[in-house]
Amino acid sequence: MKYVFLIAITTLVLAAAAFAQDEINPIDKKLNACLAVTKGNMPRAECYSTAAEAWEKDIATSYAALIKKLTALGADSAGLKKDIQQAQAAWEKYRDAQFQVFWDEYGKKKGTGYIIPRITMRIDVMKPRAIELENELSLYSDRE
Repeated sequence: MKYVFLIAITTLVLAAAAFAQDEINPIDKKLNACLAVTKGNMPRAECYSTAAEAWEKDIATSYAALIKKLTALGADSAGLKKDIQQAQAAWEKYRDAQFQVFWDEYGKKKGTGYIIPRITMRIDVMKPRAIELENELSLYSDRE
């Protein structure tokens, strides 16, 4: 039964993420605005780096808020809170492994042309998790 509930929640989160894709996230808006006025690899890399930092902060903020919300809901959400904590720990291991792959592939290559791919690959790992956490948090925003 626990797994059925997790599958149902995951389905809802993914459906919400699909709808959320229609709106441009504020982080993406800032990135797009920065890229629109910036030329050259290094200045553009700074735009991407700022976005990567914002996605990382969004993950931390949403995760902390979600755990706080589930804690406030009490015993009814204790199992879900534990599951989310385990999922986050597993995701962090995945993230770290992916970042190592990116470093192994691009970290030692010379030239500014390799900086942007290293950063955008990091964004590609973090952005979906940030959106997942935002969507999960929104499921509990009206509960107290």
